[in-house]
Amino acid sequence: EIIPFVVIMTWAIKKFGPRASVYLNKITQQRVDNFYTKPLKNTVTNLERTIKSADEEIARSACVPTLVTAKKENLDLQMEAAYRQRLQDVYKSVTRRLDYHVERENVRRRFQQQHMANWITEAVVSGITPAQEKDTMRKCIDDLKALAAQAKKAPSASA
Repeated sequence: EIIPFVVIMTWAIKKFGPRASVYLNKITQQRVDNFYTKPLKNTVTNLERTIKSADEEIARSACVPTLVTAKKENLDLQMEAAYRQRLQDVYKSVTRRLDYHVERENVRRRFQQQHMANWITEAVVSGITPAQEKDTMRKCIDDLKALAAQAKKAPSASA
């Protein structure tokens, strides 16, 4: 009984052994791939991706001091622009105020001069008596007559 069993087993192993070995190796390789190799590859891929993103973040963080400096300069420029704008506003305000005071002083002087001229004219006119006015009118008429006489003589002398 044992000998036929050993013979049959030997024959079955030689006949079906290589096919069974290939089949079992295939199944074993699939199990190894599914439970060991694929998860390991996925983990390695995730870790490489994480390392790559960490390297990118490190490269970005190297630019942070430059970015901070640029933002400070931008803020300084904005503050300077605001300062210059306020300075310009103050300049315009002071200029308007000074122009107002100059114009006010000019109007005051003009009013004083006009008032003084009117006052002097009124004083002179009120100081003229009717006799002086008559004498002045007579003198003016005499001067005009003398000028008219001279004008008549002048064209005949040139002809």
